[in-house]
Amino acid sequence: MSGVEVAGLILGAIPIVVAALKTYKETKQRYIWFMSKEAYIDRLIQSLNEQVYFIKSDVEVALRSTDLEPESIKSILTGPDLSPWNDHEVADAIREYLGEGFELYLDALGRCQATICTIIASLNGLVSGTSKIVPADLVAIIKNISRPNGEFEFRKKIKFALQKEDIDAQIKELEATTKILSRINKQSTRKEAVSLQASSRAITKFASTLATIRDSAQRLYSAISRGYLHTCHDQHEVQLYLQTRSTLIQGTKPKTLKKSSLGFEVAFCVAVDAGSNHDAWSYKTEIQVTEREDVEDGGNRPPSSSPLEPNAKPAITFSLTDQATKTTAARNDIHDLCSLLHSTSKGVTVLDIRLFGNGKLCSVDSPATTTTISTTRVPHPKSFVTLTELISGAHPTVPDLNHRIALSYNVVSAVMQLHSTSWLTLPLASSSIHFIPEPLKTHKQPGRKQKYLPFIKAVFESCTTPCTTCHYSTRDSMLELGILLFELWHAQSIEVFAADNGLKLTKSFGSRYEVAQKWIAHSEDEGDMMPFYLEAATRCIECTFTTATAKPDWNDFTFQKSVCQYVLKPLLDICPAKYR
Repeated sequence: MSGVEVAGLILGAIPIVVAALKTYKETKQRYIWFMSKEAYIDRLIQSLNEQVYFIKSDVEVALRSTDLEPESIKSILTGPDLSPWNDHEVADAIREYLGEGFELYLDALGRCQATICTIIASLNGLVSGTSKIVPADLVAIIKNISRPNGEFEFRKKIKFALQKEDIDAQIKELEATTKILSRINKQSTRKEAVSLQASSRAITKFASTLATIRDSAQRLYSAISRGYLHTCHDQHEVQLYLQTRSTLIQGTKPKTLKKSSLGFEVAFCVAVDAGSNHDAWSYKTEIQVTEREDVEDGGNRPPSSSPLEPNAKPAITFSLTDQATKTTAARNDIHDLCSLLHSTSKGVTVLDIRLFGNGKLCSVDSPATTTTISTTRVPHPKSFVTLTELISGAHPTVPDLNHRIALSYNVVSAVMQLHSTSWLTLPLASSSIHFIPEPLKTHKQPGRKQKYLPFIKAVFESCTTPCTTCHYSTRDSMLELGILLFELWHAQSIEVFAADNGLKLTKSFGSRYEVAQKWIAHSEDEGDMMPFYLEAATRCIECTFTTATAKPDWNDFTFQKSVCQYVLKPLLDICPAKYR
């Protein structure tokens, strides 16, 4: 026997016990004596019903993976026939669904069965002539108790011999079992079919595309770092805008046969001269990252479906101009990017800047009459706000739900594009995401809505070797991502949630994880989040993903696919196209 037949005994016996207890309450004689334990009996009935709920939930989900019809599953869960519980298909389905929790599940069922036997032995009139009930007796009770018109019928008067202290002891035992079943239920739900689905071809393509983007992002960071002379200013700030790249991630085929480039929107913060009355400002443009056709290693580039190797020599195009206009002018190496940006901003010349496989930035002079500059001068930094300020500041400007879902998808996509790169040396959090609200005019409310363009900042120090080490673990990154999703949905920072609920919150992982768990429980109780969103955020906080390593690791491609399957793709599917 597999042990799962105990679940059948419990599901068959508990409704009978509950009916007997209710009958006892209705036919009591010594009213004053009964009042002292009536509340305990009500609690006992509630605890028994909770056992039924969790056992039914797990078994029903497990049996959905079999060939059984819905009506057959319902019959197994509610019918008096116990023979299906001895079927190996049923046992195997439950074992596979519960995974490592299967043995714990059987132990919990055994404890529940023992408690039920104790209760039944004290129900005089339900059974007689014995002071001890064994599993075989449960089988006989389930088969022999008649149920005309759907209600259990008891031929003898029911008496309940347990005193309130004994009832309380049985309640505590059932509550302990309920906690175990509840934890197993939650964990099994999150892990359901993860291994099977995360291996799908579509998700593999998702993860591979993100790996290619990630490689390009790291090469871009290195190129910009080499472009600064680091003698003009102690620091140079670059803002990288977070792009969803939904079209690229979904694998939409281009309409042209030419190999498309990969664009990164950045803004270079240009410092003003000492004594100037003008505010500092940012020079925003799009940097195109492409691969040269004549790769110097003989054309042995990795396939597009897999991450690029670090030793590959791709060509990166860093363009401040419209690519539709070509120039044949001579190329000059650039040794001072900061000086170049200053001269361009003053209208001295229009420049086309590119980075080739040799790692050097080159400039090409282009006549202003034939070239359109694809750059934007952006104020800096007064109009910038962080996500924390946006949703929980002194004067919060909360985006509508569609915008918040779009931002959720954006930040998840950004983490998948930039993790393990020098752009993210710390986990992405609400305090490190910045915005420049831009008016989004509509025919109904022109100029009243805002389009929120998120970006992160990277500071290039004056030291010769920039710090590129990521100071966080994968577990830290996923916890902060889950917190971000909760903050965006509720339009409330975790600090505000902790303060409102009297919770102590520090910067430590343990403290933030504990408060995040409280937030999960609060959202489950309130039912104020869409189920798919709650599951995605919970998976991030609990880090419930498939891995090929002992612990979550960004270098584990299986882990990357699992995050794509259970977090990125659900958000992409629900996010309105016009908000992506």
